[in-house]
Amino acid sequence: MNKITTLGLAIAGILSFPLSATASESDISAYIIGGNEVSVAPSDNFMASLRINEGDKKPFCGATVIDDNWILTAAHCVVYEVQSTSSDNKYDVLKPSQVMVTAGITDNSQYTAEDEYQASHVVVHPSYSPEVRFKTDNDENITEITSAFLDNDVALIRVKRTFSNVGRVQIPSSVKANELDKQLTLQWNNDNRESNLVIKGWGATTISGDNPSDYLQEASLTSYPIQECYQYYSDGGFEGQFIDNPASLLKICSLPPKLLSRVPVASGADACFGDSGGPIMTQSNNGDWYQIGIVSGSAVTQGLACGSYSNPTFYARTGTFSDWIAKITNTVPEQPVIYPDFISEQKNKIIRACNDSISANNCNINEDDGGSGGHIGVLSLGLLGMMTYLRRKKS
Repeated sequence: MNKITTLGLAIAGILSFPLSATASESDISAYIIGGNEVSVAPSDNFMASLRINEGDKKPFCGATVIDDNWILTAAHCVVYEVQSTSSDNKYDVLKPSQVMVTAGITDNSQYTAEDEYQASHVVVHPSYSPEVRFKTDNDENITEITSAFLDNDVALIRVKRTFSNVGRVQIPSSVKANELDKQLTLQWNNDNRESNLVIKGWGATTISGDNPSDYLQEASLTSYPIQECYQYYSDGGFEGQFIDNPASLLKICSLPPKLLSRVPVASGADACFGDSGGPIMTQSNNGDWYQIGIVSGSAVTQGLACGSYSNPTFYARTGTFSDWIAKITNTVPEQPVIYPDFISEQKNKIIRACNDSISANNCNINEDDGGSGGHIGVLSLGLLGMMTYLRRKKS
């Protein structure tokens, strides 16, 4: 395996602004590449946007309505890296008071108070991993990948008011997800890519990751079998760092079905900055539509932020998490924020250090986990997790 020094992590399309300020027009708020505007009745529209509950409430991630009070999104939309902190906590989770949801609309610039839903709970999958986790030998060579980049990239948000006149998306069971995997794998043909997936969101319309548009977009994509996706990254020198194994059930992958441009390099339809947390859909053989994935990440390659014809985008595989989703949404969580395990462990270390110290004056004993939205110096939200190759991929 490569030494860790050959791998660079670059979260692309980042919004960085204080919670007490509004985002500027220069912040990336993007739209799907190679897509078309969506025309759908509000009662059939299950798309939602996450917005910071401050200032102009600019949207920063997509989501889908799955229940009367719950939406599904990506964990990296609500877990952010603390840029300035005196504690050992590198990451934290948005508090419900900081998140407002709009649902049932297609134009993100036009909404009313009826379209707004205040979050009451934020629940992150316990095994979410924002970084590649690994073991090394004495020469700093990677000997084992313990979790890949953006593994278990799933989060749920509960809203206070029941969704009204809004659609619901269908999440496949683990059994149904396996059936759909087999169906899509049989359709794979690199020489004749079938348009068998649909992505929806408010993501970038250009390969450079810019050109905002307020209107909901959708685009057709091709399912890229997980074993092929794993091999692609392995050939690039990153075995196990994006997809953990060739039979992984944590992620699914896609490619553009058609070549839209050869300038500056071959490119096609794709998810991009701003689409994170939104759905990728497929239709079963009996005509039913399912959300089989949550927009998660991709690898920057050939100078493209998004849209490479040969570089896959990956998604959290919803069927793997269907039981967990059902368990969470069938109850009202006891705490406003349910942290992933790695953040809980960080917080427990701080608590133990406080209890063992002579004075607790320097400890976060007043940290807010919900109601009032405690102070966070700078907020960084990865809108579409990206990794950068620091060496050329093998041909």
